[in-house]
Amino acid sequence: MMLLTARLEAIPLLYAIPAALALLMEICLYLNVRRVSTWSNRAVLASAVVPFLLLTVGGGGFRPESLALLLGLTCVAVFWFVVLPYTAMTEIAFLAFMAGVYLLKLHRTIFPDPWDVDIHAMGQLMWFRLGLATMLKHRGNDGIGFGFLPTRADVLVGVRWFAYLLPLLVFASLIGAFPYQMQAGWPWKAVGTLAGIYLVVAAAEEFFFRGILQQRVGIPIASAVFGLVHVFFGTFPNWKMMIAAMIAGVFYGKAFAEGRSVRASMVTHALTVAVWRTFLS
Repeated sequence: MMLLTARLEAIPLLYAIPAALALLMEICLYLNVRRVSTWSNRAVLASAVVPFLLLTVGGGGFRPESLALLLGLTCVAVFWFVVLPYTAMTEIAFLAFMAGVYLLKLHRTIFPDPWDVDIHAMGQLMWFRLGLATMLKHRGNDGIGFGFLPTRADVLVGVRWFAYLLPLLVFASLIGAFPYQMQAGWPWKAVGTLAGIYLVVAAAEEFFFRGILQQRVGIPIASAVFGLVHVFFGTFPNWKMMIAAMIAGVFYGKAFAEGRSVRASMVTHALTVAVWRTFLS
């Protein structure tokens, strides 16, 4: 998101202002997702449409078919448990639907990118928010411990399981699976990656895979599914990333089980990805 914000300056000023407002609105909604989850379904639906219209009508690139697709997907997500009873099967089916939309990268179809600034990342953030809000509204937060501010206990547990995982990262580098390569400006990249991954990717993935799925099927199956999703990372099929994610998922799952909070596994997840992106990719 920091890169996206920086790139907004490449947009003509007339369009950059509404684009920046739309992005700011979506970030505020995402960071207050627990409050959003208490809103009415219509209000949650509107919260997805308003930033989109502000971006596309005010910033350019509006297409009726994109709005129709956004409304269709959002309605399914928001009203899923209104139409269907909340059971283990409908819960897993919902996770599969949310993951399918994300893996198909439909947010890239919905959100325009007329200035090549990756503005459709806002659609990815919106999709994460809708999934989190829907689950929090109907499932609740008990036993999940979702939030953005980790406690001291969360940090200690998360760091400890990252320390257990770190030797495997070193071993993967030594055998050439993920060759070591320190990049210029690595301290800033490490800090930026850690914050961005913790707040967005780790928050969403740990909520769905550990907070929801793992409690249904256990660590081995949840980690296997987590790995399978990562086969789409980069060039498909990415078997190396799939195996790495499966192994890492076990450590994330252990952090969640010990800390009894996804914030603990978010710490492990964010530290792992920060090290990988900074030194191994």
